[in-house]
Amino acid sequence: MDENTQVTQVYDDYAIRHQAAYSVFVKTYEMENPRPDLATISRDVVSLIIVIALTIVSLASIVVSGSRTVEEFGGGFIGTVAFVMIEGGIMSYGFFIARRNANKERLKNTVKWAMAGLVFTVIVGLGANADAVLKLHGIHIPNEVNVFINLLVALSAPTLAFISSDVLAIELMATEIRRREAMLDHDKKSRKWAKDMNAHWRGVQKNWGAKIEVSKADTRRTDKAPQLSALSGADGQRTDSGHGYGQGYNKRTDARTLVYEHLEAFPEDIRLTVRELATKTGAGKTTVSDVIKEIKARG
Repeated sequence: MDENTQVTQVYDDYAIRHQAAYSVFVKTYEMENPRPDLATISRDVVSLIIVIALTIVSLASIVVSGSRTVEEFGGGFIGTVAFVMIEGGIMSYGFFIARRNANKERLKNTVKWAMAGLVFTVIVGLGANADAVLKLHGIHIPNEVNVFINLLVALSAPTLAFISSDVLAIELMATEIRRREAMLDHDKKSRKWAKDMNAHWRGVQKNWGAKIEVSKADTRRTDKAPQLSALSGADGQRTDSGHGYGQGYNKRTDARTLVYEHLEAFPEDIRLTVRELATKTGAGKTTVSDVIKEIKARG
């Protein structure tokens, strides 16, 4: 096995060991620290009642407003088309704007619209009822006041149609808005959970036998392949990669000297191939080749 194959094999072994250790660590960590749950958001009964009520108010407002709109545009077919154009436009545009701007902040602002609609409805209702009671008892109010009350009633229908459509659209989107907020919150918590888990893994990685260290070979060597030492998964002891150092050779021993000493002790090994001699001495093939050339050059 040549040096490149040895290096590749060491890294492959480490990758397999690291993957197995990390997989078991994640399962253990998740049992002790459960992942964040995604909240389930659904429409409640109260929201459903509000949607039905707003739908009825919107339709009633359209009918009341249409009673004047049709006649105002001449009645007949043209008046009806004008009614659909105006009242339908109020509802459609209100829904479109609310749908495209549906967010948490918009949901809060809709409460103000609902309050304005409530106040306006109460004022119109009080004015209309007061006018009816006064007329019932034969009390005549000034013509200006009567015109003002009639004007409020006339304006109330399209105004409430607009407010109702806006509030209805936001109420229909409220569940979706809360669902989006829940997903964003879940994503944020999940990222923090993963970050904490990886930080913990870096701290205990060595204990799981998945720590790796890479050191450069001695600068005096001609073959400067990196030396890999990894922790074994069984006892946490260091195991050498099996290349670059061998048979007593270490960083403090010059590779060329090692080859010379070996050939002095075993002169017959000069007949071995470069690869075989490199395997026996633990030196690099380039170093072994250079030493053999020098020896042969000296005769």
